[in-house]
Amino acid sequence: MYGATEAAARLSYLESSWFADKMESIGKAIPGVELIVMNEQGKEASTGEVGELVARGSNIMPGYLNKPEATNKALAGGWYHTGDQAYRDEEGFFFVVGRQDDLLKVGGHRLSPQEIEDTLMESGLFVEAVVLGMPDEFLGNKLVILAVPSNSSCTSNEVMSFCAGRLPKYKVPSEVRFAKNLPKKTSGKIDRKGCLALFAKTVAP
Repeated sequence: MYGATEAAARLSYLESSWFADKMESIGKAIPGVELIVMNEQGKEASTGEVGELVARGSNIMPGYLNKPEATNKALAGGWYHTGDQAYRDEEGFFFVVGRQDDLLKVGGHRLSPQEIEDTLMESGLFVEAVVLGMPDEFLGNKLVILAVPSNSSCTSNEVMSFCAGRLPKYKVPSEVRFAKNLPKKTSGKIDRKGCLALFAKTVAP
């Protein structure tokens, strides 16, 4: 199930019969709601293409009280813009991969750090890991990893080898550094700004 305060709570559902095969999915749109993934050109994204998840339907709010600018931004083009990055698979199921605000511009690509982080965590090499964008005069940002290794024998070569085998070249981070803990916000979520500062202070292995 997936929803938002701006949409009378729910936008999608995932039936129990789909759990085994689509556990990571938010499911499909509920009746009366249209969900699509919109690309940067404002068009519906193709299957598997990551873009912003947008919705429209009778349960979408008319706007924010006394906040015309925020309303115009959220409801641009007649769609409610969730701010979430997602893709739709070939069976029509939606998968959220991160927040629009977290996107990193690397060369000619706009990348979701969470998508790369999810792949990293499948390696079993980390207790936790974060992908960050360090300013780069040629690429805009270069991808780097700050991680808490699952054991002391973990090496940067091992990490980079895993990345090269699992990620497209343009999504492979250029460097990894290790830390004992990752900075957190009071909400318990990873503090990306704090991680950037810690990365700069941490010596490469």
